[in-house]
Order: sequence, then C-alpha cells, then structure tokens
Amino acid sequence: MNKNEFFKKYHLEGSLAILDLDANDDQSQFCYQALLEYRELPLDTFLAEYSDDEDMTESEFIELMLDELEWIIRRAKNAKRFVKKRQKTMREEIM
Repeated sequence: MNKNEFFKKYHLEGSLAILDLDANDDQSQFCYQALLEYRELPLDTFLAEYSDDEDMTESEFIELMLDELEWIIRRAKNAKRFVKKRQKTMREEIM
C-alpha cells in the first residue's frame, strides 16, 4: 500500500500519532525550561515560579518532572508504533 492509502486506512491512528508528537513538543519545552531554571535559579525562587502550590518541595518537583517525562515517553512510543506499522506495510509492498 502506498503512503496515501496507508494514511487513509489508518487515518485515526495517524492523527493520534501527530497529536502525540505535538503534545510532546509542548511538554518537552516545559521540561526543558523547568530543568534549565531548576539548575540556574535559587531553589526557593524556582519553586515559587513553577508551583501552583506555594508549599511545593523539591521532591515534589522532581516527582512532577518524572511524571511529565513518563508521558513524553508514552506518547513517543505511540508515534513510534505507528511509524513502524508504516515500515511494515512498505516491506510487504516490496514482497
């Protein structure tokens, strides 16, 4: 099946993979900025800027960051699965 047929057949999955990557772009930017500022700013200043809850601790921030990174990984795996599906259909096309 050619590329157009593939995207037509797997329209929903393809759209979700694209949305996952778009969400990862935003979330990766957040994590990048947060980690950069975590490194550069005094801890109290950093926590005040990144916390909705003024009592957020450094440990809570680290847990939040790990959760965010886990979501990025999950979404990337979903997109990877979709691209691998296309790779498989390309191999089948050659055979």
